[in-house]
Amino acid sequence: MTRINKIWRLFKKHWITVWVIVAAVSLCGIFAYAKFADNKNFTKRVIAADTGNKTLFTSNYLTESHYKNFKTVPKSTSGSTFFEITVYNYDRNNPSTFYPTEINFSLNASLYKSSGTQLYNATNDATALNAILGSDVINIYKGSKTSTPIIVLDKDTVSASESQALAPEEGEKSASTTYYIEMPASVIDKDVYVKLEADPTANHSDIYAIDAYFYVKTNSVDLSTGWNVDLNENTSVTTPAEYDGFNFVITGNGSATKTLSWDNTLLSPNKQQIAQLFGITLSGSESSISISLPSATDNSGQYNIQFYVVDENARKRIDGYTDNENTVHAPMTWGQLEATVTLN
Repeated sequence: MTRINKIWRLFKKHWITVWVIVAAVSLCGIFAYAKFADNKNFTKRVIAADTGNKTLFTSNYLTESHYKNFKTVPKSTSGSTFFEITVYNYDRNNPSTFYPTEINFSLNASLYKSSGTQLYNATNDATALNAILGSDVINIYKGSKTSTPIIVLDKDTVSASESQALAPEEGEKSASTTYYIEMPASVIDKDVYVKLEADPTANHSDIYAIDAYFYVKTNSVDLSTGWNVDLNENTSVTTPAEYDGFNFVITGNGSATKTLSWDNTLLSPNKQQIAQLFGITLSGSESSISISLPSATDNSGQYNIQFYVVDENARKRIDGYTDNENTVHAPMTWGQLEATVTLN
């Protein structure tokens, strides 16, 4: 009997066993392929999520959070105060990716009152505006403080807009434009807030409007005591229950190393701002950080930081609630909220 015939007779005798072995091997191969393919798909999902987290229309001041920025000046100040605002076509925290095309946007400037919560009306508020501004104007420059203003606000013009474009130079990918707000001395300690907004045109559906409010006040901090952290909100017209985030400001003078602490069961600081201001990367579990505060700063001795409500339990504590024992817990006051962030 030939070798082939022997093999064939053996196969016919044990064909069920052979079939089971072949099927098992095939299934293992399919399973291994499926697992390999699934791992590759998972990797792609992670990469896509990371890319999507980048915001490619940013600024050193303007954000999506309607932040209030101020500068402090001596009481004897008689000249203008300037804010320098830069807009970028990339994520300032990760400037390796740039917006692929020219960004067209509207630069909008408006005068607000009531601590930045209500737009001035040139007709209805004519008396108040005249008493504050008189013949003074608020200028917004592009590129240089000595250039011709692109927007001028005064007692008669409380809002104005200019079309702008953020385009890279030839051979470049990054682009930025700097604007300057000039605030006259007449608005110091007055209820005048300049809102500056950069609003992309409708064809840029993947980026969003960013803005901020700007005002000037005299320095009320006792500089001999060093640095302080204070709540920077209009506490006279609202309550903490109406906010999802809170603006705090660190102000002071002199070189110092301080510990910024917060109740991490209630609030969490803006990680991006902490990274930009102090070079510290937060994981999210911290309740304090050590920060270096130099005597000479480029921000007039002022650091603005936002803190956000961390979760539903924190929201209940701020808003007030009734527990399982029917004990009523009153809403937090501004004073109680301010005490949750300290600088020592």
